[in-house]
Order: sequence, then C-alpha cells, then structure tokens
Amino acid sequence: MRARLQELFNDYTGRDDVLLREESVILRDLGLNSYELVNLIVEAEDRFGVELPDRAILKIRTIGDLIALLEEQGVAL
Repeated sequence: MRARLQELFNDYTGRDDVLLREESVILRDLGLNSYELVNLIVEAEDRFGVELPDRAILKIRTIGDLIALLEEQGVAL
C-alpha cells in the first residue's frame, strides 16, 4: 500500500491496525461511514495540496479508486 495514504488513514482514524489494500471497499471494509469518507477525502486534499473534482469524488468506492484519483492529480503516493 502506498505509505502516504496509509499514514493519512491512520492519522485520520487514530487507528494503526488496518492495512489498506487497493481492493478495500472504504465504506464496508474500513469501517467508515459516508460522512467520514468525505472528511477523509478533504483531509487528503489538504495534506496532498490538491482539489479533487466533485464528480470524481462521487465515484470513489475503493482505496484503489482514491489512489487513481490522487495520482491523476499528480500526487506521488
């Protein structure tokens, strides 16, 4: 898993017992609700200095989706 995204998740949730996998479904596998997912994405935007398009954010389902979107914006994870 990309270390920077794992660190972001750990910092945001206060947990370090979850290993992110690209196929992890954020709302089901990681125990986040939709509100927490939005906050995690906002935190990612702040930390990585990008603004993700709203229409693209709506399509994020897995960690792999989030990674792809961040990489499209030029973030090196």
